[in-house]
Amino acid sequence: MRPAETVAAPQRPGLSVPGSVVLLALGMFAIGADGFVIAGILPDLATGLQVPLSRAGLLVSAFAFTYAISAPILGAVLGGKSLRTILVASMGVFAAANLAAALSEHYAWLLLWRLVAAMSAAAYSPAAVAAAINLLPPEKRGQASSFVLGGLTVALVTAVPLGAMLASASSWRMTFVLIAALAATATATLWWVMPASFQSRNLSLKERLSPLRNSNVIWALVSCFVWMAGGIATYTFIVPISLSATGWSPDKAGFVLLIYGAAAIAGNLIGGRLSDFLRTPVRALQYFLCTHLASLLLMSLAVFSGPPWGAWLFPVAVAVFAASGWACTPPQASRLVSLSPPHAVQVIALNTMATYLGMAVGAAAGGLLSTNGPLLFIPLAGAAAQCIAIWMVAARGEQRS
Repeated sequence: MRPAETVAAPQRPGLSVPGSVVLLALGMFAIGADGFVIAGILPDLATGLQVPLSRAGLLVSAFAFTYAISAPILGAVLGGKSLRTILVASMGVFAAANLAAALSEHYAWLLLWRLVAAMSAAAYSPAAVAAAINLLPPEKRGQASSFVLGGLTVALVTAVPLGAMLASASSWRMTFVLIAALAATATATLWWVMPASFQSRNLSLKERLSPLRNSNVIWALVSCFVWMAGGIATYTFIVPISLSATGWSPDKAGFVLLIYGAAAIAGNLIGGRLSDFLRTPVRALQYFLCTHLASLLLMSLAVFSGPPWGAWLFPVAVAVFAASGWACTPPQASRLVSLSPPHAVQVIALNTMATYLGMAVGAAAGGLLSTNGPLLFIPLAGAAAQCIAIWMVAARGEQRS
């Protein structure tokens, strides 16, 4: 998500700062659950709405594309507004959109409410980081933003496998009901605890896009788009792919997602430490992308082999796939900031945009592949994308602005 863009404001007397930051993270948790949960409930959702897997997968594309496009626009439109107003209004709309999604009887209505949820998430996320930074003293602002954004990672580990299990035991609709309840709780409590005086910084759309004048920044963003597209194509359909590789019953899908989430947290930690140790984010990025490529090839082997060998190979492949994919985030951020130091906030925001565009294209591509061929084609296509990304990083990785 985009880094904070704020001016300091006084705190409300008696405000519990740690509790307020937790509430901001709760909203991010709900957004993370909503963004990732489709992968866990994809087969149940497709069956319930009587649509093909590929069409159900487009719900991921629609959410990601809408988020990517609306984030800079909403950031410019809402600049200078009260952060409390932005937080409460966006999270309230997000809660209503998820409740409406749970009640949708037709695919078109569900798609519409996913778009609304994506736009509200795009408004909430940067405002939440901004508010957290204003709530704590300067020496703790890094911890504040990390804690709030950590809500996304926690959602990946807990909410996604829980959503898959809930969908298997009850209905995919209950997953959206749970997300709506979390968002409604965050909405009500944020209205009560957040000071009305916090204001967001006013940056025009032109200022937000200004780093794109640097061709090296564009190259780095495109490489991120490519590896994200390849990875998300596989992640979106990871449940049907896992069932094909392992021969397990659908109720064990939550186990695969739990492995993915735990490995993702480990990978994110490893990515930052190795990048700092090597003192060159490009080299760390190359290592992680090569490992990501290897994991997709191992996953393809597991699908090709099928049970019983696939049941042993696939969990290992998923763990390496998640760890290496999420390990790319810290060195990519460092790489972008080094390419355009005066525009650190903007380049990280643009990287988020490239990430979500990659998610949109990857989920759509995975859907096309699932419709027109065996599931084996999806991780193989993901591996091909990683090869392109590795070449792109190596070709211009060390250049500066």
